[in-house]
Amino acid sequence: MTTAPYSPLRLIEVLALSIALALAATQARADDDGSAVALTFLIIGLIATVIYLIPTIVAFCRSHPNRWLIAVINVALGGTGIGWMGSLVWACSAAHLSSTGSNGGESGLNLFVNDPQRVKIEPAGLQMSFDDISAQLLRLKRLRDDGAITSEEYECLKQPLIRSL
Repeated sequence: MTTAPYSPLRLIEVLALSIALALAATQARADDDGSAVALTFLIIGLIATVIYLIPTIVAFCRSHPNRWLIAVINVALGGTGIGWMGSLVWACSAAHLSSTGSNGGESGLNLFVNDPQRVKIEPAGLQMSFDDISAQLLRLKRLRDDGAITSEEYECLKQPLIRSL
């Protein structure tokens, strides 16, 4: 079975090998009790640290778009158990991979990665068709006939429409 150089399985293999080597070194130096105890605590601390950081390791191995936020939650709130489990679930959750490379969206909070959308800003449509202009002129005439606008207002509003023809 081949694994990627930074896969979680490869990391566990390296960790198991280093633990085995450290235990062998501890047995070889059994005559000095102080160093054996210190080395044992060092190994236990290393194992505990790796277990504590499993969500962060998984997020970075998977190149999760929110890996830094997962790492912060894991380090800051991992000791609660809920923070550790939440960050592990988030690190293992499916990440939306977009074709543009801005991997965000369905992976949860995206404080650091967004899906940008290019928007082309065009000027407002000043070109009106003949039907639109005639409908506007009829509407203005109806307003003048109903007394909603005066004849002067009608002339002022009619001139730009006639010029646009």
